Amino acid sequence: MALSGSSNYIIDRDTLATASLRMLGVVAEGGTATAAQLTTANQALNLMLKGLQRDGMHLWMRRSATLSAGNITEGQEVFTISSSGSDITADRPLDILEVTLEDENGNENNLIKISQKEYWELPDKAIKGVPTQWYYDPQLDEGDLYMWPTANTNIETNYALNILYIKPFDDVDSSTNDFEVPQEWLEVIKYGLAWRLAPEYGISLNERRMLLQEYTMLKNEALSWDTEHNSIYLRPEWRGGWRK
Repeated sequence: MALSGSSNYIIDRDTLATASLRMLGVVAEGGTATAAQLTTANQALNLMLKGLQRDGMHLWMRRSATLSAGNITEGQEVFTISSSGSDITADRPLDILEVTLEDENGNENNLIKISQKEYWELPDKAIKGVPTQWYYDPQLDEGDLYMWPTANTNIETNYALNILYIKPFDDVDSSTNDFEVPQEWLEVIKYGLAWRLAPEYGISLNERRMLLQEYTMLKNEALSWDTEHNSIYLRPEWRGGWRK
């Protein structure tokens, strides 16, 4: 048996779009999609990828970023995060999973995530000290990370700020762009795009339902795989005292 020795199969934007159009019978076997068909398909494709971002914390889209020691300003309440470079240079996070403060010895303290309501109920947002809590506010062009208490002089001088966040998918702007997804998601995208394009080409409602069922099945299988395979330990919370 002769194996290829490779496992890096990938497909570019227009090749996948053509495959989806072929599923619908719009492009014949071995045929080529027209420029107009690819334009329609690529618009639907990018919209679909943006929608897939809502499905949860895709493991392959987790990234980390750091604001190094000496760059935290004493008394700073909010840190902006954007690709254009502000306080923290990174793509606007869809969500932030963890925030830590790292001292000069490399020891990290994990801060507690709070809600917007909890943050805005804090009586003195400018109080200085050692930050213990954070709240993330994703805006249109940047993300705003609020920390409380604000940094004191020691934090400003000696500590770095680390974040673990979820990055948005890259757009597929060019005909030869690959997808920022692992291989196991390529079939999901192919079926999802076919389903989204079906109304454009007069595909019957019954056939569209069948496509939706297949797409949903593949998507759910991919989502169930895209999880951390850890053990979960549960224990009761003991608050003291027996009830009589």
